[in-house]
Amino acid sequence: MTTAAAIDIQATASDSPTKKPYLHVERRHWLNALIFLLCMSMMGLQFPPAYLFVPVILIRSLIKDRYDAAIQLTIFFGGYALIGEGTLPIKTDDIMFLVSVVGVCIYRKPPLVRKVLFGLLLYAAAIIILASYSEERMSVQIRLIRYYLGFIYFIVPLMLFAGREFDMEEFLRRLFPYIIIVCAFYVLDGFIICGQVLIPRSPLGFEGADTSKYNDLILYGIGNFPRKYPWGLFLFALVVWSIARKYRLQWYVWIIIILAFLSSKTFTMIFGVLFCLMVFQAKKTKTLGYGIAATILLAVGYMVDSTLPINPVNENSTLRIKSSLDQIFVLDESEDDEDISEFGSGRLAQAMPKFELMYKYDKQWTGLGFLHPELTKNTKYIIENEYYTDVEKSIEVATGIEISPLQVFLTIGYIGLIIHLLFFIWLYVVIRKLKYSQFYLSVMIFVFIASLGGFMGWNMTTGLAMMGLSYGAVLLANREEVWKSQSKEYSQQIARQND
Repeated sequence: MTTAAAIDIQATASDSPTKKPYLHVERRHWLNALIFLLCMSMMGLQFPPAYLFVPVILIRSLIKDRYDAAIQLTIFFGGYALIGEGTLPIKTDDIMFLVSVVGVCIYRKPPLVRKVLFGLLLYAAAIIILASYSEERMSVQIRLIRYYLGFIYFIVPLMLFAGREFDMEEFLRRLFPYIIIVCAFYVLDGFIICGQVLIPRSPLGFEGADTSKYNDLILYGIGNFPRKYPWGLFLFALVVWSIARKYRLQWYVWIIIILAFLSSKTFTMIFGVLFCLMVFQAKKTKTLGYGIAATILLAVGYMVDSTLPINPVNENSTLRIKSSLDQIFVLDESEDDEDISEFGSGRLAQAMPKFELMYKYDKQWTGLGFLHPELTKNTKYIIENEYYTDVEKSIEVATGIEISPLQVFLTIGYIGLIIHLLFFIWLYVVIRKLKYSQFYLSVMIFVFIASLGGFMGWNMTTGLAMMGLSYGAVLLANREEVWKSQSKEYSQQIARQND
């Protein structure tokens, strides 16, 4: 397809050779992304024909375009506020895990891939052993353990491109239409439609509440700008490295992105984007420049937010910048546990009584286990949370902290937390010398920062699907290097047989 048939986000003749080129993606790829994402939105709204459209699109991509297939499968499995729990009779997490296990069984694995899978097996064994120290039934715990093993998804990109050419530069470019269109959906839902239509599962989607349906749309009315929870925007993790290192975006694309971020009012997500843009710049001078710009923007945002009215429902500032920073400023002034519990938008209120229970039973090293908020019936793990303002929710199972690293600590203790962190750091160490390894590193860091807000983490499908996709892409981009060791091993085996 000619340049004239491409979206005009591309390099121009006036660009300096030392500058990053503007992003160039053909129109047909934008159209494919738009059709798929619209169908995903319709599925999230439980519009019956969408349950046929989405599988047809996925099958078509598997046949005609494996780049689209890899990206679309990742979005489908993760949901990312387009679909959510209850959209399908079976969880997409389970479909992803099953497909990945099948891939492990049928895919011909070079030594490096076998090494990663062996590490994943040891990691799985470690957390299962730690889970056995809990008094909770293993039949309940296994339902949650599987989420920790979602990184196995890295095998799916390898399987998709088995025996096929893979161009990393093409893959990185092809990610942009999906992410930019999702940002546009957030802008339309947040500021124009003022409802939950194009991103239908963003309002408290993980609780299954306030679900928008095609015949019962949630619309707040013009001028009532809802907070669009950022699960879909976290897909930005897949392009932040490319923006830092490879491509420039036009000013109007940046306006769409910034407005999308503002619609989410999520400090951890915005911080994650700015942090990765700074850290992964090729030149340190640019890193410093981004740091100064981010500081200025934060200060301006704080001042603007200070002039806006307080949300009467949750007592947060309108943009949530001032209220988020004020929590840090007043932490030193806290006088009792109740003051401390208000830190992190009340997230420590979730954690404090659960940690007290963990230390009471001397479980700080192995954790309380993988407790289920609905299926756990052992009264030993039922607590009354005195820090909740909603009395009806004060009786709960000792799990569910919206700061993912703290949830991991509560579940598998100090030993498990150390194993958990070391495993994912080790995954990067394994590929650190490969080309594009920093692409995976940027996704890993972004997901960790997002985990501080509890929206995703190294223990959730939303984060691990993106990490698996990026890891698999790095291995594919270095296929000759990765597979060379297999050829060497095979040659040595033949030589031994001849001897």
